[in-house]
Amino acid sequence: MAILAWIVATFFQMRGGVDAIPRQSVSTFSAYLFPLVGLVAFFLVWTQVMIGSLRPWWQRLFPGIVRWHRKIGIFVLLFALLHPLLLIIGIGLASFFHRTLIPPVLIPWIWVGEVQLFLILVTTLTALMNRATWLRRRWRLFHLLNYIVFCLVWLHSWFLGIDVTRTSLRWLWYFFAGTFLIAVTSRIIHSLRSSKEGSLPNKRRNTL
Repeated sequence: MAILAWIVATFFQMRGGVDAIPRQSVSTFSAYLFPLVGLVAFFLVWTQVMIGSLRPWWQRLFPGIVRWHRKIGIFVLLFALLHPLLLIIGIGLASFFHRTLIPPVLIPWIWVGEVQLFLILVTTLTALMNRATWLRRRWRLFHLLNYIVFCLVWLHSWFLGIDVTRTSLRWLWYFFAGTFLIAVTSRIIHSLRSSKEGSLPNKRRNTL
């Protein structure tokens, strides 16, 4: 919650405070608010990765953490969809599809954002449908896409988000990247140890 408050406070501080929120029309309000929605979406993605990567440890403290993990995933999808929707409302479909909002050199990072939105949709739907027969053995593979999503969203927000590179949030983004690497490394080590320990009984049986 402290991290979320930092993001929201920095966003409004950069724009002159809450009193500076435009109220002229729905379009100006949407264009004003869409970056904040994107920042919050990435915060939720980071939260998901932290829970998913460190789930064996989290479950010792909070046995019901998996239920929260799934609920947060729904909010990730909602905020990820709302982010471009607010931009479309703010600038119109023509400007959105013709990419007139940013310099041409930055347009590839918009494509990165569109790819990660598709991947978020895939991971969320597979998580919600993990009880389906054809997904029981495969949904974890789809879930690994969350790590790719994190990297894509980090790059998308870093190169397109002025709130990140021009404010103190850049240190928070470094923190997100660092904790992501630590969490993923810890999960890989834990998985390797678990698979190694699981193979020991089989080796003992073969030697008897």
